[in-house]
Amino acid sequence: MADDRQQSLAEVPLLYANSLRLGIAFTDIRLYFGEGIPSAPPADLKLGETRMASITQQIDRLCVVMTPDLLPSVIDGLQKALQFYQAQFGALRTPPPQVTAQLPPPKQ
Repeated sequence: MADDRQQSLAEVPLLYANSLRLGIAFTDIRLYFGEGIPSAPPADLKLGETRMASITQQIDRLCVVMTPDLLPSVIDGLQKALQFYQAQFGALRTPPPQVTAQLPPPKQ
C-alpha cells in the first residue's frame, strides 16, 4: 500500500535553470538557480556574420539553502545521476569555445 503522506509530482514546483551561483557561509551553503539571458543579436548584424553574444541579464529564480554537512551527499548523488545519464544517453556535449549570435539564412 502506498504511503498516504507522499507528495504527488503535480504538487512539486518545476523550475528551469541554465545557471547556478553559489553562496558559502560557515553555517550554510546557498545554491542560486537562475537564468542567464543572452543579449539580442546586434541591430547591425549582417547575413552570415557571426559575433559574440553575451549574457546581459542574470536572474536568480530560486535559492536552496542547506547545511554544509549535506553537501557530500548531494555531490555523491549528482555524480551517480550523471554517470547514469551518460550510460543511457551518451557523453555530454562539449560547450563551444564561444557563444555566437547569427542571423538565420533567408527563406526561399
